[in-house]
Amino acid sequence: MSETNPMETTSPELVSLAAQLVQEIRHVRERIPQFTLPHKSQPRLSGRAASVPLAAVEAGFAACDNQEALQKTIDVPAVQFDHQFSSIFAELRDEANTLASGLDHTIRYKRYNVGLAMLRVFNVARTLAKAPENAHLRAHIAAMDKALNPRRRNGNKTPAEPPPA
Repeated sequence: MSETNPMETTSPELVSLAAQLVQEIRHVRERIPQFTLPHKSQPRLSGRAASVPLAAVEAGFAACDNQEALQKTIDVPAVQFDHQFSSIFAELRDEANTLASGLDHTIRYKRYNVGLAMLRVFNVARTLAKAPENAHLRAHIAAMDKALNPRRRNGNKTPAEPPPA
């Protein structure tokens, strides 16, 4: 993970960079031929057809090349295109997965650092607020405490009656 000085990039620059990268990713997605997103209306991609070995695929194409009756059972050019597509775009998929995994980890890492810093601020502020000259910190401490330690409030709600047996 490359560590850079946080002061090198300003918040507006980060916003601009993120927006630019999102547009670039969308552009890449638009350029992929026959790109589809999963949807309930599409068939489940499971079962035996989802895991046909490469050797069986190559043998099947060879059989189609040698037997006209087999060629008529499938659209050979379309199936060959799909086979080539899956091989050619596998590297792009792997890189996109690496990008997603790395970005997810980086975001969680940054959130963790923010969390550590805020817990440190909370603990020091509680100590400082004991002095009368720092009484103004108590409102901030109360807000942080409320957010950090949500408590159930037992209002005047009556418990739901159990259904009749």
